Amino acid sequence: IGEAFGFDGLELLRLALVDQGCWPAGPGRPFNAEAEAEWWSEWGRWEPGEELEEGPFWAHVGPITGGMMGGIFWGMSGGTARELHHQLLEAVAEVGRGARFDAIRWDTESAKSLLDDGDVAAGECPASLPELERLNDRGLLPPDLQGRMAAALAAYAAKGEA
Repeated sequence: IGEAFGFDGLELLRLALVDQGCWPAGPGRPFNAEAEAEWWSEWGRWEPGEELEEGPFWAHVGPITGGMMGGIFWGMSGGTARELHHQLLEAVAEVGRGARFDAIRWDTESAKSLLDDGDVAAGECPASLPELERLNDRGLLPPDLQGRMAAALAAYAAKGEA
């Protein structure tokens, strides 16, 4: 794991958070191999036993952490920094056990989780619109889900949101 932002970097972030009175981050989920494998078979890939070199390892950790943080976030309040640290540690552990990021699966499951909410699908949840637009713009959704996405975005547009 890298010197540039490996565990040493995470420890520096933790110490900075302690200095700001923002530590500790919440406890991690207890590890459940069966649940982990099931979750990653939907949201990514599960490849336990596959060793990764440093570069590919961090290439999976970064997008998993970003996905858990909810995509793009602005500012770095103590709470956000604490959550970032927690998600980084969790992603490092998960990738070490075999989790692999898969952008198509991640976007598909993210879109499903949003569009399965009736208010979102009806264009009545403005807070969800930026994420819907981001998922739509990436173009990774399967055709059936893309149709549901188009209908939801049309509903937002009809309400003057998009």
